[in-house]
Amino acid sequence: MKRLLVWFLPFLVVIFCFSQAVAGPAKLDFVEVHVRILNDGKASVVYTVRYKVTGGELHGFYFQGWGRARPVFDLANSAATTDSGERIALEIKDLGDKFDIILAGGRGVSQGSVTYRFRYATDLGSSGYLFTTESTEFGTLIGLNWATVQWDEPLSHETVTIEYPIPLPSSENSPGFIEDMGFRTEKWMNKNYKIDYPATERDGEPFFTVRLHRKKLPARYHFRVQQYLPAYHLPELSPVLAKFHQTPQVKKSQAKVPVPSFPKRFNQRLIILFVGAFLLVVFILILVSKHRSLLSAKDGLGEVVWARKTWASPKLELASLKVPGKVCKDLDPVEAGFYLERPFQEILSTMLTSFEVRGIMQVVSRDPLRVEVLKSLEDANLQSEYEIMFHNAGRDRIFTVSELEDIMLRAMENIRHKAWDCDVEAMKKYYRERLGETEAGEDGTGRSWGPWYHHYHGLRSEEHSSHDRYDGAFPVTIDHLAYDQFLSVPEGPLEVCHDACHSACHSACHSACHSACHSACHGACVSGGSH
Repeated sequence: MKRLLVWFLPFLVVIFCFSQAVAGPAKLDFVEVHVRILNDGKASVVYTVRYKVTGGELHGFYFQGWGRARPVFDLANSAATTDSGERIALEIKDLGDKFDIILAGGRGVSQGSVTYRFRYATDLGSSGYLFTTESTEFGTLIGLNWATVQWDEPLSHETVTIEYPIPLPSSENSPGFIEDMGFRTEKWMNKNYKIDYPATERDGEPFFTVRLHRKKLPARYHFRVQQYLPAYHLPELSPVLAKFHQTPQVKKSQAKVPVPSFPKRFNQRLIILFVGAFLLVVFILILVSKHRSLLSAKDGLGEVVWARKTWASPKLELASLKVPGKVCKDLDPVEAGFYLERPFQEILSTMLTSFEVRGIMQVVSRDPLRVEVLKSLEDANLQSEYEIMFHNAGRDRIFTVSELEDIMLRAMENIRHKAWDCDVEAMKKYYRERLGETEAGEDGTGRSWGPWYHHYHGLRSEEHSSHDRYDGAFPVTIDHLAYDQFLSVPEGPLEVCHDACHSACHSACHSACHSACHSACHGACVSGGSH
């Protein structure tokens, strides 16, 4: 028995050391990506990545595997948010084949979750992910054949939203809308993803948008997008793409297989033997995995036949994210207020009134609005993340637009995460009933959202008779948010810069193919690696 223990103990030590070296201080939760395609073939891409801290201190992660479309980051519109509502700026370091995305100023988070949101510009046209192709049945089409980066950990879900520069007459989709648009996808997309078409509101104008969703993704999942639209929908984009090659060209490439290594801490011959054997097994497993990927890539090359005259797009298959009758019953009162489309000023006024009654904050001046914080976070014993964010926003005696908008954006993000597949009308009915309201209003009264919020926090009716007393005092111009806006967060202005050297570099290696060959050489450069 002792001899058996002597043989296996070093092996277990190596496995433990290896697992500790691989595992970071946080676990990846979900990823959401919004791609806004512009008329010149460039795009604005926003990643929302949430990590849950599991031990140690989380600083950031590595971002890599973007293929030919190299990012140009917009630091001014990139930040991380903690569970307490604190907003932390990001630093993004260029390491050549990858970027290190970390919290600015050497900051680290040791508990809770951290949501990273970063934006970058890229060129999908010159890199070949946007292309034109001819179909005997559908005529000239503009295709998108692109994928998000792969991650080194499983995901609870990944959502990819593609916004096209195609204005719509209305944000409400009528029956047959997609067929009228001439939108097409490959059959495997309908099989792999749930698909719907929420219009994206931008400056009050709705734009055609496609949203793809998948739950419980394994590590290194290749979230590939391949879809088509008639070229006449994009008259400005078509001539830009026409100057690039239409025929797919696949370039052979080999991925370097990463070999893990360990420091030499022991000199015993037996330990070295087991370490070497273990590394050999790991190396062989990686080689086998990469060999299978290359074989899969080779088999997949036949799928890339866009330029053939006999090519025909498959029939469209529709899928819906909404489950009829499904209700999410655990919305925070602030989230419920947004969901019921209550005015933002009313929500903020109700929170401030509640803080006054509870002795947490005192209003010094209404116009302009000035406050004084009377209780610390610990003494206030706040449980809601929105109240924590509101408390933090008032610590410097004034409320800024960015601090208040952070509350709104966090609510939208959480509602999208909790209720993405819920029945909108069933949800509203449920929360109206909780508020004591009816559709018709019966006697014209009934408890509104503001008093319900106070009641939720244990305040008596006589203590919150004027919950709207500060309505209009906050420096925000947004009245309220409709449901669609929860699912598609508007972006701020983005100036997309283009390096003059970019076109010369990419024209030589241009290809309209993002095929299985890319996935084969992509596995060695996945994103993640929290640290």
